[in-house]
Formats: sequence, C-alpha cells, structure tokens
Amino acid sequence: MSELNKLLRGWGGYFHYRQSTRVFSQTQGWVRSRLRRWVWRKHKCTKALWRDYPDELLHARYGLWQLPLRASWKET
Repeated sequence: MSELNKLLRGWGGYFHYRQSTRVFSQTQGWVRSRLRRWVWRKHKCTKALWRDYPDELLHARYGLWQLPLRASWKET
C-alpha cells in the first residue's frame, strides 16, 4: 500500500494544476475499484464486492491516499 500511495502522491503533485478535478476523480474511482477487487480476492470473498468495501473503509482501514480534487492556483 505504501508504494501505491507514493505513486499516487507523486502523480497527483506533478499533474495537479487548474482543471484537474475531473481527471483526478476518475482516476481515484479507478484506483478504488482496483483496490476493492484486490482486497476482495485476497480475502476470498463470495459476497457483494461494493457493499463490503465502501470508499471510507478503503481510506480508513487500508490507508489509501485521497487524490486532491481541487487545485489551488492564483491567476496572474
């Protein structure tokens, strides 16, 4: 998880400018989906995938880093 968070932080810091909100929210959704599937397979679950692993659980228990959804920039 630490390697994934390092990658997300670096990617987010590099590409975080002006109108990145839509791209970051889509990327965050994709990362959550992939992590959810990985945890689901790791625990050999057979029940509902999305209900057992909500977004809050992925961030709180598993420590997934949240990509910034707003860019703070000043217009010159």
